[in-house]
Amino acid sequence: AANKLSREFEVYGSPYPIFPPGRPTPKESAEGVIELDDEGVTMLWKAPPSSGKKAIKEYIAYVKVKDGEFKEVRRIPHPSADVLKAGGNKVKAVLPVESG
Repeated sequence: AANKLSREFEVYGSPYPIFPPGRPTPKESAEGVIELDDEGVTMLWKAPPSSGKKAIKEYIAYVKVKDGEFKEVRRIPHPSADVLKAGGNKVKAVLPVESG
Protein backbone atom coordinates (compact mmCIF):
# COMPACT_ATOMS: atom_id res chain seq x y z
CA ALA A 1 0.00 0.00 0.00
CA ALA A 2 2.87 2.39 0.79
CA ASN A 3 4.29 1.96 -2.72
CA LYS A 4 0.92 2.78 -4.25
CA LEU A 5 0.60 5.95 -2.16
CA SER A 6 4.18 6.93 -3.00
CA ARG A 7 3.47 6.46 -6.71
CA GLU A 8 0.24 8.51 -6.49
CA PHE A 9 2.17 11.31 -4.77
CA GLU A 10 4.77 11.25 -7.57
CA VAL A 11 2.08 11.36 -10.27
CA TYR A 12 -0.48 13.71 -8.72
CA GLY A 13 1.50 15.66 -6.12
CA SER A 14 0.36 16.44 -2.62
CA PRO A 15 -3.27 15.54 -1.81
CA TYR A 16 -3.52 18.90 -0.02
CA PRO A 17 -3.50 22.08 -2.11
CA ILE A 18 -0.80 24.61 -1.28
CA PHE A 19 -1.94 28.22 -1.29
CA PRO A 20 0.27 31.29 -0.99
CA PRO A 21 -0.18 33.24 2.26
CA GLY A 22 -2.44 36.27 2.28
CA ARG A 23 -5.64 37.34 0.62
CA PRO A 24 -6.51 35.82 -2.77
CA THR A 25 -5.99 38.10 -5.76
CA PRO A 26 -9.02 39.13 -7.85
CA LYS A 27 -9.68 37.00 -10.90
CA GLU A 28 -10.86 37.98 -14.35
CA SER A 29 -14.60 37.94 -14.80
CA ALA A 30 -15.87 34.73 -16.37
CA GLU A 31 -19.26 33.10 -16.50
CA GLY A 32 -20.11 31.37 -13.23
CA VAL A 33 -16.94 32.53 -11.45
CA ILE A 34 -16.74 33.93 -7.95
CA GLU A 35 -14.86 37.25 -7.88
CA LEU A 36 -13.14 38.82 -4.88
CA ASP A 37 -12.36 42.53 -4.51
CA ASP A 38 -12.43 45.22 -1.81
CA GLU A 39 -16.24 45.45 -1.98
CA GLY A 40 -16.69 41.77 -1.20
CA VAL A 41 -17.26 38.48 -2.92
CA THR A 42 -19.36 38.65 -6.09
CA MET A 43 -21.24 35.45 -6.84
CA LEU A 44 -23.09 34.79 -10.08
CA TRP A 45 -25.22 31.70 -10.67
CA LYS A 46 -27.96 30.49 -12.98
CA ALA A 47 -31.45 30.44 -11.55
CA PRO A 48 -32.94 26.92 -11.51
CA PRO A 49 -35.06 26.19 -14.61
CA SER A 50 -37.77 24.63 -12.47
CA SER A 51 -38.73 24.98 -8.84
CA GLY A 52 -41.40 22.28 -8.58
CA LYS A 53 -44.35 24.67 -8.95
CA LYS A 54 -43.17 26.65 -5.93
CA ALA A 55 -42.04 30.24 -6.28
CA ILE A 56 -38.47 30.98 -5.21
CA LYS A 57 -38.64 33.81 -2.69
CA GLU A 58 -34.97 34.21 -1.80
CA TYR A 59 -31.53 32.62 -1.70
CA ILE A 60 -29.56 32.40 1.54
CA ALA A 61 -25.76 32.68 1.51
CA TYR A 62 -23.76 31.07 4.30
CA VAL A 63 -20.09 31.30 5.21
CA LYS A 64 -17.86 28.94 7.14
CA VAL A 65 -14.45 30.06 8.38
CA LYS A 66 -11.94 27.29 9.04
CA ASP A 67 -13.46 24.73 11.43
CA GLY A 68 -16.26 27.01 12.65
CA GLU A 69 -19.96 26.65 12.13
CA PHE A 70 -21.82 27.88 9.04
CA LYS A 71 -23.43 31.26 9.61
CA GLU A 72 -25.87 33.20 7.50
CA VAL A 73 -24.27 36.13 5.68
CA ARG A 74 -27.05 37.52 3.55
CA ARG A 75 -30.50 36.82 2.18
CA ILE A 76 -30.72 37.56 -1.54
CA PRO A 77 -34.23 38.16 -2.89
CA HIS A 78 -35.08 36.28 -6.07
CA PRO A 79 -35.01 38.74 -8.98
CA SER A 80 -38.11 39.53 -10.97
CA ALA A 81 -38.68 37.76 -14.30
CA ASP A 82 -37.67 40.91 -16.21
CA VAL A 83 -34.39 41.29 -14.29
CA LEU A 84 -33.61 37.59 -14.78
CA LYS A 85 -34.30 37.81 -18.51
CA ALA A 86 -32.11 40.91 -18.88
CA GLY A 87 -29.28 39.23 -16.93
CA GLY A 88 -29.24 36.03 -18.95
CA ASN A 89 -31.25 34.11 -16.31
CA LYS A 90 -28.46 34.70 -13.78
CA VAL A 91 -28.66 35.80 -10.15
CA LYS A 92 -25.91 38.08 -8.83
CA ALA A 93 -25.02 38.84 -5.23
CA VAL A 94 -22.19 40.80 -3.59
CA LEU A 95 -21.38 39.45 -0.14
CA PRO A 96 -19.14 41.11 2.46
CA VAL A 97 -15.66 39.72 2.97
CA GLU A 98 -15.33 38.29 6.45
CA SER A 99 -12.40 36.72 8.20
CA GLY A 100 -12.24 34.59 11.23
